[in-house]
Amino acid sequence: MSLTGFGLAPPAHPLFGAAVAAAGPAPVFLASAGLGACGGVAGLLVPAVRTARLARPAGAKARAPAPAAAPAPRGTRTAKA
Repeated sequence: MSLTGFGLAPPAHPLFGAAVAAAGPAPVFLASAGLGACGGVAGLLVPAVRTARLARPAGAKARAPAPAAAPAPRGTRTAKA
């Protein structure tokens, strides 16, 4: 999740600039990367976030799952990518 998702990007720009002026670009970049990594790890570790689904609109029908692809017959060659 980025700061843009929270609508905090405009105030974050001057704060980022002030932090770079005070500490230099490397520590500020590493701190920002660490914060982003923490958000990614939290998204992977929290089951409620990992299994979240969007609500269906009222009156929408459930879709049937897509059929599985049939396996190729034995002895046929398949294209390699």
